[in-house]
Amino acid sequence: MNLTNQIIDFLNGKDKFKIVNINGEFLSGKTELIRRLVANSDFIKNYHFYTYVNDWNKFNYSFDITDELVRNSNLSTELLNRGELNYFTKSFYDNLSAINLANKDIFNYSLNYLHLNSDLIPDDTFHSYIESNIKNELKKTLILKSFEISIESLLADLFNLFYPLKEGMSNVSEYLIDNNPINLLFIYDDLQILNPKIQHWLDLFNDYLTSKKMTDFNIFDIEGEELELKVGEFFNIDTIIISRDKDYTYSHSDYENTKFIKSYPVPEYSGYDNFPYNNIDYLIEYKKSDKNINDIDVVVQAVSEILKYCPENYQKQIIFSSLFSEFDLLNFNLINENSLDLNSFELLMKDLEFIERNTGTYKFKDGYKKYFLTIAKQLFADFNVSEIEETINSIRDVVANVSNQEFEVIRRLAYFEKFEKQFIIDNYFNQDLNVSETIDKYIFLFDRKSSIYNLKDEYRELIEKYNLIKDSDDNDNIINSVNELKESYKNEISKRNEILNNDVANVGEELELLNSELVEMEQKLDIKTKEVISKQNELKGIEEKLKPFNNNNSKRKKTANLVALVLSVAIVFNSDRISELFFDTKENFDYVIMIVVILLLILYGNGLIRYFRTKLQSEELHTLKQEKKLAEESNQTINEKIEILSADIRAKKAKIEDLRLHIERANNQILENKKKIIYD
Repeated sequence: MNLTNQIIDFLNGKDKFKIVNINGEFLSGKTELIRRLVANSDFIKNYHFYTYVNDWNKFNYSFDITDELVRNSNLSTELLNRGELNYFTKSFYDNLSAINLANKDIFNYSLNYLHLNSDLIPDDTFHSYIESNIKNELKKTLILKSFEISIESLLADLFNLFYPLKEGMSNVSEYLIDNNPINLLFIYDDLQILNPKIQHWLDLFNDYLTSKKMTDFNIFDIEGEELELKVGEFFNIDTIIISRDKDYTYSHSDYENTKFIKSYPVPEYSGYDNFPYNNIDYLIEYKKSDKNINDIDVVVQAVSEILKYCPENYQKQIIFSSLFSEFDLLNFNLINENSLDLNSFELLMKDLEFIERNTGTYKFKDGYKKYFLTIAKQLFADFNVSEIEETINSIRDVVANVSNQEFEVIRRLAYFEKFEKQFIIDNYFNQDLNVSETIDKYIFLFDRKSSIYNLKDEYRELIEKYNLIKDSDDNDNIINSVNELKESYKNEISKRNEILNNDVANVGEELELLNSELVEMEQKLDIKTKEVISKQNELKGIEEKLKPFNNNNSKRKKTANLVALVLSVAIVFNSDRISELFFDTKENFDYVIMIVVILLLILYGNGLIRYFRTKLQSEELHTLKQEKKLAEESNQTINEKIEILSADIRAKKAKIEDLRLHIERANNQILENKKKIIYD
């Protein structure tokens, strides 16, 4: 008995709930087997409702899944979409739109939890947030119970279609006794690629079909004992799971009558040993279907099937990567389709089941490689794979841990023989590329002279080989743009030198004016210095004239005069004794008085003469003092002016020196800029 008949016999059995797991390697004919099952009219007519879903990546919300189940079913879309599913689907999206208009924060928060491709799973935190921020009960329920309501609305339409629920639940038990349950068939393809939220939806759907009671529904408002009936009482439910995972099962498959067929080996075919798709049931059938189909058509079909869920914009790069025994980001980005950064590249590789990681690099699994390699050799026949591998391995040896962004900078720099870093940053690279940081990090790759860099020849030649492949479709445009940039750089240097030359000319004029002013200031300083010398000579003359008027008696003379005065007084009062001492008689004291008078005249006569002479010449003395004061003040004023003038001269000289240095630097920069015209 062939595999199709085995599955049909199993599903025709009396068990109320049956799950068939059809599994096997890629292109083993799983999907073709389903086509044959659905095409078997004797088999499929047993089901009142059957549906098929395989493109799980396109769903955004849980209501998209139920909508797909209806659209891909055997029943008229209008029949079901006029009911509960249409109402709640519209209500859900209207609710999202209303929240979006009312409060962006609540909308974005809800979106993170409800969108099937987001990482966040609804949890207690989410429930608390929605409970706190949304007051309308219907809107709140549609957000918090979107998975459940999407399932319940589909089941409600099936109930309304096949059972007289509108007449009331009291008749349902009698109806079930008199009528057989409705037969449903759900077919799910490629379940090995599901994200966690879609997996959760399927588990929840299976739980509804097998375990939930009518009382568990959120959208029904019917009272009565009949609500204790399980959903499964109304239906016989068969599910066909198609997966490459032999152990795939539902997490809620605990209904007592549920059975599984977990593994079906694909029969081997012979007589096609020369085909790269030997023993692949689906491909052999495809080959048989049309005598005009050749081997390469079959391989293309195989690769198309393998890449069915791979992002289309990366498919060419994936095919190209099969040329290598192992590959990484450098190989992958060599084909200029859609370059990835390292994180995005590794995420893509992680999701491709035909790729396996191998110590930092990736490679195709043996069972898949021959298909991709057959196509790759056709698409990339002009490529010297061994040379490419050697080049990439050499690059990897030089910059082992270079990031994609850093390598993009380095490889683009290889188009320049030499470059000025800041100029190409401003005029050639995007702002999001850390060009300066990359050059500094990998400075060992470069030679540098002043501000001019160049990739060392051995590295540039190596990367140029990579660029010839990477930019093969755009190489001429890139070279033209680089040449235009070189011309732009020359123009830029010319503009810089023109500005510098103008600056030198302007500063030179200013310097000439300052030098002229400095000469005038130094002449003024010389005049003022001569004035100071003249005033000093004038003061010396005045000092000489004042000397006769100065009382030069020292303290010693004053003391002697005082002693003489005291002595004279003492002689007067003791003249009798002195007379007796000198003349042996007291009566001759008049001689003593005469001696005292003579002594006083000797002591004080000269002083009295000078005193009276000074009194007589006081007007002349006053005049001399006034002249001295005026001369001193004039001398001080001239000195102050000299200090100010000297400070101004020093400042002027400093400014002149600064301008000279500025001109020197500008001239040096002009010469340096001329050396930067490196593309002549």
